[in-house]
Amino acid sequence: MIALLNTIVLLPAILAILPIKPAKEKQIKNSQRMDAILDWIALFSVNNAKAIVSVSAIIFVVWGYMALSVEFKHDPLSWQPDDSEIKLATSRVDKELKGSVTMEVIIDTKKENGLYSSELLTKLDNIRKKAEAIDNENYFVGKGWSVAEVVKEIHRALHSNNQDYYAITTNDALIPQEFLLFENSGSDDLEDLVDSSFSKARITFKLPWMEASEYGALSDELTKIIKDELGDSVEITITGMVPLFQRTLSAAMDSMATSYVMAFVLIAIMMMILMGSVKIGLISMIPNMLPIIMTLGFMSVVNMPLDMFTMLVGAIVIGLSVDDTVHFFHNFKKYHHLGHTTKESVEHTMIGTGRALVATSVVLALGFYVYMFASLNNLINFGVLAGGAISIALISNIVLGPALLTLITKDKK
Repeated sequence: MIALLNTIVLLPAILAILPIKPAKEKQIKNSQRMDAILDWIALFSVNNAKAIVSVSAIIFVVWGYMALSVEFKHDPLSWQPDDSEIKLATSRVDKELKGSVTMEVIIDTKKENGLYSSELLTKLDNIRKKAEAIDNENYFVGKGWSVAEVVKEIHRALHSNNQDYYAITTNDALIPQEFLLFENSGSDDLEDLVDSSFSKARITFKLPWMEASEYGALSDELTKIIKDELGDSVEITITGMVPLFQRTLSAAMDSMATSYVMAFVLIAIMMMILMGSVKIGLISMIPNMLPIIMTLGFMSVVNMPLDMFTMLVGAIVIGLSVDDTVHFFHNFKKYHHLGHTTKESVEHTMIGTGRALVATSVVLALGFYVYMFASLNNLINFGVLAGGAISIALISNIVLGPALLTLITKDKK
């Protein structure tokens, strides 16, 4: 909005004040050369309209089919170079310390002093044992920790650190006494594992760093173990970094789909109003969808995931591509209403508006291609996709756009 205000208010004022020098002979020749190229593109699109639309339809179907297999992934660690310190350190922590992220489970007994139960504490310990037994080629659980471990340590300490007593007492009346002795010793470790009323307990599982969607199977397996052991007697809440990754990715994918559909509908309505025709307004959206479809198809071909970063490309390209489409279709409509034929209208539009579209698209594409020199993979992918999509949008608007207009527009007698 600020750029719009500057363009229609500040820029005219600057042009009125600053002197504009006449174009040099070299600049005139370059301009004429550019006009000749644009005129050739216009005639090519008009004379081969059916062939261009047919080829574009085939491209749309083929790349659209490939786009269906694009993977949804989110792994910020994969953005780092393979030799980065944080990537190497995380791998070392996963290997040596058996996990670098955590999944937290809150057990709510719904009653005060509900944790004063040897049966419940034993079930918490069984959950830990079963969870630590999970180890396959895809994931593992490094370690589990809960208030049950503290109770076993207290019980052992009260029996002269005899390892035979490293267990949960079966006497429910003894459990609150052990907790009281532990708190009176000056330690505040219980505050990290239970609430003040001893109605809620926390279980922590250490897990390896993985791509966000890969935690789904591990999370489901742990949830099943917990529910099978505890049943419906308590309320279970799963939280921590792992569920946060999962929910963030799911929410981002849902919001992306919703925002893309909303953007398409709103822009289509705007184009209908601007063009004064439902048919032309809908047709004008085809050149805008082609860059998105081809970008998603390209991502599928090169195994580039659709993550929180690359999904921004679609929104950016839709906005920039629609900007080109609005200029081209609006100027075509203006020339056509003045009585020019479809061919003449396309030529006039291409010579006038086409030059600006080429200049802005080249500048924008180069601006995004700069990201290819970044060290982070997510920025490199973003630059490749955004720059490529803008280039495709330019070709789509100056080649496919005129061909569509040629087929749907009737010349006035």
